[in-house]
Amino acid sequence: MPGFTIAGARQYLKSDLKPAKSQAALPFYTPKEKRNELKYVRAGLQEILGILAEQGLVHRADEQAPWTWTNESYPADAVSLRSVSSDNFVVVDITTETRVIGETDFTSGPSTLHPKAIYIVEGQLFQVERLDFEGRKAFVRSIDCDYYTTAISYAKVTPIDTFAAVAERSHGEVHVVSRVVGFKKIKFYTNENIGSGELDLPEQQMHTTAYWLTIPADVMGSLPFASDDRRDGVVGLAFALRQVAQLLLMCDRRDLGSAIGEKPPAPGVEAEETVSVQLRDAIAGAKGRTAELGPAYPKYSQAMWTAVQAVLAGKANPQTALDTAQQQASS
Repeated sequence: MPGFTIAGARQYLKSDLKPAKSQAALPFYTPKEKRNELKYVRAGLQEILGILAEQGLVHRADEQAPWTWTNESYPADAVSLRSVSSDNFVVVDITTETRVIGETDFTSGPSTLHPKAIYIVEGQLFQVERLDFEGRKAFVRSIDCDYYTTAISYAKVTPIDTFAAVAERSHGEVHVVSRVVGFKKIKFYTNENIGSGELDLPEQQMHTTAYWLTIPADVMGSLPFASDDRRDGVVGLAFALRQVAQLLLMCDRRDLGSAIGEKPPAPGVEAEETVSVQLRDAIAGAKGRTAELGPAYPKYSQAMWTAVQAVLAGKANPQTALDTAQQQASS
């Protein structure tokens, strides 16, 4: 987090990446005043680039010129950050004739293409008639309706190993079992809940990393609220942690998953009195991102939240507020 800003990254790209026609300069050539700082890194990079040059993938005119990528396609074209698996669901339209109209990654397939789900493509509504989970196909039919659907999912997160822990804050490896158990029909424009349904779809399992905050039983018991209200408060806490985490990590909301679990209670303590709020990496290709939160997450989140409040209150501009938050988090 310290030293990184979006503005700084953009400035770096503008100054160091100088594309020439269809070729793009690789940022491995540095000015003389910066070479001493990167001499050890550059030695390894030059060796790698030499191998790529032998394969005809990169080229440079002379030793002072920047490396350029000369292949027809970029390596990143073959890598998807969200769909690292080729085991995706294909969406097949059977309204008039059979044709493929889309594709969804395996992780989000059940929540997007479950039976009776409304699938939207280029503004046109389709209803899922059948989901072939084994064949990885969803058969849809064009429909005219005034609502969309949202899936109801259940996730159970079981800690496997703890990498770091401070007081009630921990970071480690977890096993996630998720399942889509139902869906809701939400009306356009008004967001009214106009119906729901139950689903029985296979479970999905995933090993990933997570950050979790455990709320001790004595803290839960000391709150002057009914058990339902305490539970709602924990749900609100999970929502707030997830929102601040995605701002801190500069990631998409879907990259992080949240859940509320139970910690094995001490003897004589009811299980529901000890709960934990968990933030996990929801994208297999981005596993390990929550390590940047770690046990020090409250320290970072407080600085970030203070910056957001300062901007909303008009006390500071976004850049100044972000710089202040970075200084507080790194101190």
